[in-house]
Amino acid sequence: MLSSSSASADENISSLLLRLCGFPPARLRMNARNKTQNLTWRSLTHLYILNETRIIGENPPSLPPGAAVRKPALQAALKFVLTGIDDSSLVGLPDPKETKANRAGQREAYLQVAQEVEREMRQHEAVLRELPVVTLEAEFEVATAALTGSTEGMRALQDEKRVLLRERELQRAALRTTRETLRRFGLLREHYGSDLRRLRFLGEGDHYFGQLRLTRCPTCGAPMTPEHEHAAEAPQAQTYALAIAEELHKVEGYLQDLNGTVAGLETQAATQEEAVRQIEAACEAFDVTLRAATAQHKVRQGDIARLTRARMVQQEALAAWQRRATYHIRADELTRPLRSARPQQRYGIDGAVLRQFADVVGSTLRRWNFPLQGVVEMDDQSLDFRVAGRGRSANGKGYRALLNSAFVLSVLRYCDGRGLPHPGVLILDSPLTTFRQDRKFLAEDSDRVHASFLADLLASPEGHQIIVLENTEISDDVRGRLNHIEFSREKSGARPGFFPVP
Repeated sequence: MLSSSSASADENISSLLLRLCGFPPARLRMNARNKTQNLTWRSLTHLYILNETRIIGENPPSLPPGAAVRKPALQAALKFVLTGIDDSSLVGLPDPKETKANRAGQREAYLQVAQEVEREMRQHEAVLRELPVVTLEAEFEVATAALTGSTEGMRALQDEKRVLLRERELQRAALRTTRETLRRFGLLREHYGSDLRRLRFLGEGDHYFGQLRLTRCPTCGAPMTPEHEHAAEAPQAQTYALAIAEELHKVEGYLQDLNGTVAGLETQAATQEEAVRQIEAACEAFDVTLRAATAQHKVRQGDIARLTRARMVQQEALAAWQRRATYHIRADELTRPLRSARPQQRYGIDGAVLRQFADVVGSTLRRWNFPLQGVVEMDDQSLDFRVAGRGRSANGKGYRALLNSAFVLSVLRYCDGRGLPHPGVLILDSPLTTFRQDRKFLAEDSDRVHASFLADLLASPEGHQIIVLENTEISDDVRGRLNHIEFSREKSGARPGFFPVP
């Protein structure tokens, strides 16, 4: 189902009629801000339909009465019909009312932001009062220098402490080595003592066992006689006692040497223990110094952090001052009148096209034997034309009726001659009646214009439909060459109304 009014529908009566007439989809300018709208059938009807009022009106035929507001759209329609070029490439201009409203909204937004910045600034006022810029920068430089010195001092103290700790570890390692040696020598001394006790036990045992009498020889098992006992005993007992005595002497020598060595090691261990105690005491004292330096370093770091925060607050406050000033400047700028926009490119019909179209209008008037002959000039801004330097509206009703009719007929023939789309329909209501009634023209002049007008219409190409509503009589020879319908209630054979009687 076709809609007659839906501008957004893909298929409606308007788009169907335009497509049947060969018009492509197009966008036409509708106001001075270059806003565009779709081409519709109603956009073009004023260029091929002239009713009884418009045909004699002072308004240009391309600008119907009461259409001053629609003048940009009517100008765009004429341009599109004469050139075939639409306005889809136009860049829209902002609406002054919308621009004014937007500027007011922007100014209000800037003022609100400026108020928020002022509240932020009041929060920073205490910092700004306590630490002016010059004082803060001076304190920051002093604190930075102190922190740098403290950092270098901490680094030196830490280096010294590392040396002490390394020395302490070396002394502790040496002490551990000495103590381990003493422990092992203690085990060796216990071993030597055990050997001495065993040797002494063997010597005493030999003494006591030597007092016992043997009944059998321990060597051969023979009964012990005085002679046999003396021979078996004397050399062996002497050798055994000498061996024990020699071994005792050797072990006692070892033990004496070991005791001397242990005494030296114990002295060395005592010296090392004292050195370790001294180093540990030095480390403890150094730790106290380092803790004090660390505490002082933390204080200086805290000073730097405090001053850094203060400087950040100060910078934020100064930035807030600048932002507030910027927002106020922008708000003030929005109260000033808008600068005149850069002049846009003049909108209109190409001069060459107008010249060609004006020539077609002039040819039409000459074929009609129009009384006023001369060069026809067309103005794309007023949408009107002049003949022989005289404006169209400056003529009387009879002249205007013919001039307006010549305009719309010329549009049809201009488009037809250049392959441009056109409905191919023309409706003229009473183009000759007013001209024939004007008493200043001779009857023969009026008849000549009347005949020339009809002859020109009859010469229109096939496919054009021109409907003329007139109250004048036409000759029989002309009447037979056109579709003549007479409306009358009294005359026999005439149609009583527009719609035929069934």
